[in-house]
Amino acid sequence: TKEPAGSVILELFWPNDIDVDLDLWVRAPGGGPVGYSNTEGLFFNLLRDDRGLTGDHTPLNYEISFTRGIIQGEYQANIHLFNKNNIKSAIPATVIASLVTPDKSYRKQILEKNIIIKKQGKEITALRFKLNQNFELVEGSVNSLRRSLIGN
Repeated sequence: TKEPAGSVILELFWPNDIDVDLDLWVRAPGGGPVGYSNTEGLFFNLLRDDRGLTGDHTPLNYEISFTRGIIQGEYQANIHLFNKNNIKSAIPATVIASLVTPDKSYRKQILEKNIIIKKQGKEITALRFKLNQNFELVEGSVNSLRRSLIGN
């Protein structure tokens, strides 16, 4: 069978001056959860696991996962507040979904969701959405209905 072309990209950003460890967990249709302790799945690969300011030589607080190909079905992105490092305030974070489709040689952002996460150990479902066979967002499919990817 031919490998599906293109990529779904899911990214997580949080303020660069806040020293917390947020984790991006993602799931592609028919695949298992992918995140810091399971960095590759059937379709997704976690390319960057950021632990806040710990051992970080870049100014960005940022995680990113890419798929190998785009398949139709539901995609999901969760945020897990792994370590709050005694930060008292709530943490604002943003999840962005983008596509690089086979017929286009550029990346197109399709969704953006802002989240506030407060409690260490908390997992929040930021985005769930479906793509059709033409690599388009299925109308009415975008939601944040909770579904754990890490089992807590």
